[in-house]
Amino acid sequence: MLLLRGDFLYDQRIIENMVGTVGIVLEKNSPLTPRPVAAHVPAHLADRMEAILSGHDHRGDYPAGLRQESPETLVGTYLKKLRKFELPYLLPISEENRRSLENRLFAGSYKGVTDLVTKWLWPRPAQSVTGFCARYGISPNQVTSLSLVLSVLAGVLFYQGYYAWGLMSAWLMTFLDTVDGKLARVTLNYSAFGHIFDHAIDLIFPPIWYFAWALSLQSIPGVSLSFALWLVMGGYIAGRLVEGIFKQWLESSGIFCWQPIDSCFRLITDGVIPT
Repeated sequence: MLLLRGDFLYDQRIIENMVGTVGIVLEKNSPLTPRPVAAHVPAHLADRMEAILSGHDHRGDYPAGLRQESPETLVGTYLKKLRKFELPYLLPISEENRRSLENRLFAGSYKGVTDLVTKWLWPRPAQSVTGFCARYGISPNQVTSLSLVLSVLAGVLFYQGYYAWGLMSAWLMTFLDTVDGKLARVTLNYSAFGHIFDHAIDLIFPPIWYFAWALSLQSIPGVSLSFALWLVMGGYIAGRLVEGIFKQWLESSGIFCWQPIDSCFRLITDGVIPT
């Protein structure tokens, strides 16, 4: 039985680790003494632990066999999916600190290694849109579906030679690509399908856009369709292969996390054109 006090904000990693580990009590450090806030125990100990967590049992000891953990001992500091080091958080909830908790939760959903637009331009508007979606029950997959529509629209506009409008649609798509991931993380509303749905759009549509550009450039003297296709598609496929080989054989966290210069490279180059 997993028991959690509802007046605390838990780092997602804490929940994941507690689900997989039976026989622990999670404590929050306080000025006087550690305070128990969650536990994962065998079912026959659930009533006793509920009384302890709610403050109704004042005997001061836990049932035998339970291991005491803190956020720091339970969770590692490196987030592989988000490419960053970050201490886990376990914070009390009150109306007075609601805004700071929202800011902390949203900031924690950001990747450490990303492009300059996502890192510095998108956060403030993305937080507002993420909050709107969370309050009105808009799911991450619904946001991703709108990204799909914009991706198709961008391809059509590129093919017709409306590059400025196509780029606008593509940039809106990248903005929603930021929102759906943040929304999934802050609301813990994510699934295997949503993960595949989101990443499939990121993977499939850039080459479609490039193909549409190549078709629209046929009218330029001296530029053949085959040359344009080989140029844009070949470069894209080669880049993806390099990333995949590096991740599989050299460093599982990815090519952009290998050295500081690689993170800086992604920060600058990946913010020029939506990919």
